[in-house]
Amino acid sequence: MSAIPLTPSELAEARRMQAEIMTSRVRINQPGKTVYDPHAGQEALTEGDMVYTGRGRIQPVTETTTRVVTGGGETVIRDRYVAAVPWDVAGIMPGQILTITQAQAVETVGQRYQITSVDRGDGFATARRFHLELLGERAEKPTP
Repeated sequence: MSAIPLTPSELAEARRMQAEIMTSRVRINQPGKTVYDPHAGQEALTEGDMVYTGRGRIQPVTETTTRVVTGGGETVIRDRYVAAVPWDVAGIMPGQILTITQAQAVETVGQRYQITSVDRGDGFATARRFHLELLGERAEKPTP
């Protein structure tokens, strides 16, 4: 089965509609230095140079967490998400930091994520999509 090509006006309309459903505002930065956060009790990445600020959409993936057992028997939970920004945003790369700066779900404002991979689409892409992990891992105590 072959894909039905879009006309330039159909593609422009699809891209406009994608941007409309991006109701959050996000900022994407290069990673900065790693510093100790005394409030969290762990090291945290600071933000470096800004790559993008504007509309965005963040959603949990179907399998929202990855469990990793550390050497001390502690289970670390990494929350995983997929995000999208307008199709013409360039320079998005793994390792960069996304921060939610405005959202309808106000409890998410200020949350920070690390970009883990970027989808590379063809010329018919309607949004720039990429995958994230929530920064600031949650830990579960080992069961005795």
